Amino acid sequence: MAGTAFSVDTVSLSSTRGGSMASLRRTDTLSLPPSYEVSERSLGAGNRTHQSRPTIASATTSSHQYSTTLSNHAENLVTTSAGDVQLIPPMAENSIPSIDPPLYNAVSQLAERVTYSFLPHSLNTMVLVPLDLRPRYHISTGSNCFIPSSYITTIRRGGTEHDELVADFEMGDSKLPESVYIRGGEYHIKDAIKICKSAHLGRNISWKDRQAFYNNHQEWTLGSQNIEWDLSESTKVCTSSSRTSRAPKVLYAKFMPRKGRDLAQLEVMPEGQELFDDILISALILERTRLMLHSVNYGT
Repeated sequence: MAGTAFSVDTVSLSSTRGGSMASLRRTDTLSLPPSYEVSERSLGAGNRTHQSRPTIASATTSSHQYSTTLSNHAENLVTTSAGDVQLIPPMAENSIPSIDPPLYNAVSQLAERVTYSFLPHSLNTMVLVPLDLRPRYHISTGSNCFIPSSYITTIRRGGTEHDELVADFEMGDSKLPESVYIRGGEYHIKDAIKICKSAHLGRNISWKDRQAFYNNHQEWTLGSQNIEWDLSESTKVCTSSSRTSRAPKVLYAKFMPRKGRDLAQLEVMPEGQELFDDILISALILERTRLMLHSVNYGT
């Protein structure tokens, strides 16, 4: 197909014979990288506006690769009307936008709450993304090769399995105690997450209901400061700990478990951004615990 020239109007690109470079009615010069695909329909087949020109696409060919160059932001010509050329830049399967926006390097600058979704990415993998789809964390799960009934969840900062390790934890059917690895240390989960018994203070709770209340108030102890989870409702609420401070509780985050086909979501307040690692890891562990067959009844 070498030597094929292209004529482009404001929204369409059609093929003509002869000439060695593209001619644009807008007098622009656009460059088309070799990896761009030009669909069969876009070359004028069956398009009334191009009937006087030779048809060079066959019914058995779905696309062609051209080494022709078109300069000036050809990537912008990706949507056209029916029958026109569509310049489609190649995208890798499960591709994800840039994973390092400047905002994430200065979390203290966030002035508003941000809602993140747990978006399935590939087999046994999901990413935590805000509305702009730039992944904040990469979360993957796999079984322990020596104990297939025990699963290891790995959390990385960014959008790929090659990014910085934040933490991992292992839970499942095993003789070994459930554990979490974070900040270079490994801890038993029973020591990392404890019942927050002080949460009942000031409440009129009978002894009969107190254990259920305890089960729904869990405290994460491995961060720079303890955080407390209230699991009693369908939306799980993360606040500052009432045990370590008598000051009014500060709301850090809300976790909304998946319902039906909706994605699970994590809403993080500005005050919780600096504790994001601990909020996410504790939420994942508590949700795993809630959904395991032998777990106590946390909330709903």
